[in-house]
Amino acid sequence: MLLDHAGSCRRGRLDLVADLATKSASGGSRLSDKKENAMSDNASTIPSFNPSGSDVVAGVKQRTEELMEYIRENVPANRERSIAITNYEQAAMWAVKANFT
Repeated sequence: MLLDHAGSCRRGRLDLVADLATKSASGGSRLSDKKENAMSDNASTIPSFNPSGSDVVAGVKQRTEELMEYIRENVPANRERSIAITNYEQAAMWAVKANFT
């Protein structure tokens, strides 16, 4: 445990990592699984999720999926590709939100 300037106890980063490792060994959630899921290149804009039924939202999602699929098929799997896909997802999110403001 570490003490901050006010004298209260707080846990250090190493304690948290040790807890996660212990949890993983005992069958709890694994840190690597969470990282793999968070970094998945197969994430989707979930085209079927369109509660508004808007044709514009459907079009944005469809075109975004097409662009991301093209990237997945033609660009080597690396950090830059992951960033590109994340930014396509973010652009789609903002385009959808722009329809409802």
